[in-house]
Amino acid sequence: MYRNEWLAAFRNYGFTVDNEPTEPLSSPLLLHRGASESCRDGIGWSDSLTVAGFVAFLGAEHTYREPGSVWSAEVPPENVLAVIHHAARFPVGGFTEYVVDPTSADIRRAEPQVQEACRRQVTRYVELAGALRAVAG
Repeated sequence: MYRNEWLAAFRNYGFTVDNEPTEPLSSPLLLHRGASESCRDGIGWSDSLTVAGFVAFLGAEHTYREPGSVWSAEVPPENVLAVIHHAARFPVGGFTEYVVDPTSADIRRAEPQVQEACRRQVTRYVELAGALRAVAG
């Protein structure tokens, strides 16, 4: 499915938290996304800069995707279509994903110091993971 089809499906289903219909949010959220510039207006967002940083920077050097950045936007409550709590393995543990219609959001690249802090955090994780693999043999 394409983005517009996903957005239509989420809108038709109504606001959910973990796939359970509930009352929509009542106030805007400051959310973040790790993505290349061409994908900054995707529908998956997080309230965590750490999660956005890992998505933006982890593994980019080993894939064909464009290098990422951390993007931020204050999203109006009517544009938050779903909240999904993920318990899956991730370098930062469980995380919350917000499904967002980004059409009217003012998406901005995070400040350079935020980008660098996120990049350093990912670099430390990669170094630690490498050291642990070396010790484990």
